[in-house]
Order: sequence, then C-alpha cells, then structure tokens
Amino acid sequence: MPPPRPRVTIQHVARAVGVSPSTVSVVLNGHDRALGIREATRLAVLEASERLGYRANHAARSLRRRRTNVLSLLVQALDNPCFVDIAVAAREAADTHGYELNVIGAGPVDAELRALDRLHDEGSDGVIVATGRHSTRPAALQILHDLVTHGLRAVVLLDHSPEPGIPAIRVDVELGARLAVEHLLGLGHRRIAHLALQGPGPIGIEQSSQGDRFRGYRRALLAAGIDADPDWLVRGQDTLPGGYLMMNQLLDRPTPRPTAALVYNDITAIGALRALHERGLRVPDDMAVIGTDGIDLSLFTTPALTTVDHPREVLGRYAVEVLCELLDGREPPELERVFEPQLVVRESCGARTATARGTRHVA
Repeated sequence: MPPPRPRVTIQHVARAVGVSPSTVSVVLNGHDRALGIREATRLAVLEASERLGYRANHAARSLRRRRTNVLSLLVQALDNPCFVDIAVAAREAADTHGYELNVIGAGPVDAELRALDRLHDEGSDGVIVATGRHSTRPAALQILHDLVTHGLRAVVLLDHSPEPGIPAIRVDVELGARLAVEHLLGLGHRRIAHLALQGPGPIGIEQSSQGDRFRGYRRALLAAGIDADPDWLVRGQDTLPGGYLMMNQLLDRPTPRPTAALVYNDITAIGALRALHERGLRVPDDMAVIGTDGIDLSLFTTPALTTVDHPREVLGRYAVEVLCELLDGREPPELERVFEPQLVVRESCGARTATARGTRHVA
C-alpha cells in the first residue's frame, strides 16, 4: 500500500504562486478586493489551490485545540516600550498559570495576517491580539473569527470587541484625550493641534482607539466653543521619525501656528520634541506637548513629557487572566473591560493647575 499523500497546506500554495501565506489566506477568505490584491494574483492562488488539492482541514484544527501550555501575544510594535511593558507583565502572569508566552510583532497588516495564519498550524492554546487596528483590517478579523470558530481562545487588547465571542480589554482613550485637551485649555491654549496615526479614511468616523482619541480631542475643544481647524490635524506614523516628520509638517503650514499639541503616543511625542528643538522653538513656551501611554522614557526627556498614563502592566496581566478563564471553560465577567487613564503633568506643559479628576502631577 502506498504511503498516504502529505496534506497540502497554505504554505505549499504560497510557494507555488510565489506569494506570502497571508496573501493566500486573504484570497481564499474572499478579502482580496478589500486589501487590493491584484486580479492576476487572485486567479493564480485559486488555480494553485485547486491544482494542489488544498482544503482547509477543520478537523485537524479542532484536534489541535489540545493543551500545549503555550499562549501567543500579538503586539503592534516590539520597539515601543508601551508594548514591552505589556508583554513583560503578560509573560509573568502566564508563568504563574503554567504557560509559556510567545510575543510576536504584528504591526503591519501583512505581519498580523501571517501571525494569525500560523496559529492554524502551530501549537497555541490561546491568543491575545494587541494590534488595535481591527476596524481597518477586515482580513485579519476574518482569520481571527475563523480561529475562534474552530476552538482557539482569544482576547483583544487595546481595541473594542469585534464580536460577542471575543472579550476585549482597553483604555478609555477618549477620556484621556479629553483630560489632556481640558488641561491645555485651562492653561490658556486655544490653538491645539493633534498629531495622529495615519488611517484609511476620515478619522472622525474611524471605529478604533485612534478614532476614539480624536473624538475626545474634538469634543473637549467644542465644549470650550472652539472649532478644530483641519490644519491642526496631522496624520502619520506612530514612531520617533513619524513624530519628527508630523511636527515639521505642522510647523510648515501657512496658518497660525498652534500653541499646543496632543500627540498619538509618547514615542511619537519624543520625535516631535526633537523637531521643535531643531526649529528653535521652546517647550512649553512656544508649544506645549502632551503624549500618551506613560512610558518610563517620557520622564527623562528634556523637558519631561506630560503624558496620558495607561496602566500597561495591569493590561498585560489582566489579558492573561481573562484568557486563562476562557481556557478553563469560564466566561469572563464582562465582554469589555475599560480602564481609565491618568493625566501625568510634567514640564512640557508649563504651569500647573489644580488637580482634576484623573490627573496627577509629577515634580
């Protein structure tokens, strides 16, 4: 009797076409148009999968749900201290429950698709997805849905719950943005810019943490009778170079220069501080700056950065606790757990004001 023919996997199809496994997954899940996959590529993937006899092996996926004592954590950026803090706390929590934790960088959409697709074939009892971008990544959301449907336990971190079967843990970033802008308004600022993450569409309707942050920024201005000038919004990458570039773009605009800026995160804000320094502008005298996340590095900039502090270690630990509850067959107490941020006032905003709800001052 001849030996059984090896099962054809997504990786075999990808090699035959000369594309990534994530591209194959996108095509076979019907999301090629949403991600702009070329028609020739789509047809080549379909032809190769048919020729090679690829079939999704749902029974094997179900069998793989046996315990491996391994969890996976997908994070937006491994070089951002915010995600490092989350990952370290999550790994410690996983260890107390007898699990190993694999931490995977999944910032670009292709990286997240590859990481999720690998969970089909690699041993992992559960996954925590902390990319925060699912409202703009339908293909990744579809793969996550398929994984959960076939038995993988999942928790979403730093994002809204995508569906009732997936609990979510996030920070009230809208509140954080509102606290920051209200603080700047209290210091007398009226032209307040927002350096935001680049997205696929209008930020005001984006259903994501970035959209929530913008809505908090805008609502605080409107409550003070100020219409946000479109020239005060700059969108780019949430990195050191991204913040540097966005601040320079803001300063190059012909409209009156804003006197303060709420920046997407602390790393981006540090890049913005560098741009202001090179342009000969003093912080906070010429422009006040507030970041978001509360990473330790923000205390050591010159001047020390005011920031909207997120409970990063709490988020990492709690995500693992919820995932372990799911693995033990227990339902989490709530579909979404929302933590409140705190505004930590430092030198980059100048004068102090009376302590408000959610605000603390650091000398």
